Amino acid sequence: MHSSSTTINAGEASINEEIENSPASILLLADIPAACVKWLFGSLICLALPLCRRVLRIEDEVEKELVDVVQIVETAAEATKKVSSDVAEVLPTDSKLRQTAMVVEEEAEQVLSEMKKYEAFIHKVDEVKEEVEAWVERIADEWVLVHKEA
Repeated sequence: MHSSSTTINAGEASINEEIENSPASILLLADIPAACVKWLFGSLICLALPLCRRVLRIEDEVEKELVDVVQIVETAAEATKKVSSDVAEVLPTDSKLRQTAMVVEEEAEQVLSEMKKYEAFIHKVDEVKEEVEAWVERIADEWVLVHKEA
């Protein structure tokens, strides 16, 4: 039994030697010089920052369109609610048309309520976008400072 454990230990040692001498060990982060890490990080930043700025610009355009759509829907819902309320007031109380006008008024009120939720969501997305923009600008500024020092 003693000889088999010696064989196992010898096998582990040869595996460890193979790993240490393999080309894959070159990829370990501890073996990469600091200059290469800076170069790699710089390349990633040079690619990521313009992309991030482009995405934020597109998001800005989409946000403007969404705000316009929400405002249009709100205006239509408010007008619908007012008209249906006015129609319901002049119709007899037991009229089916009055009941229909009241249902339309309730639906318009629900649409207005949903639009308020969409507006709140749009504002929350805008807050997050501003935080991301500030973060991107901070990284870009720090990167410029690092390159000026180097």
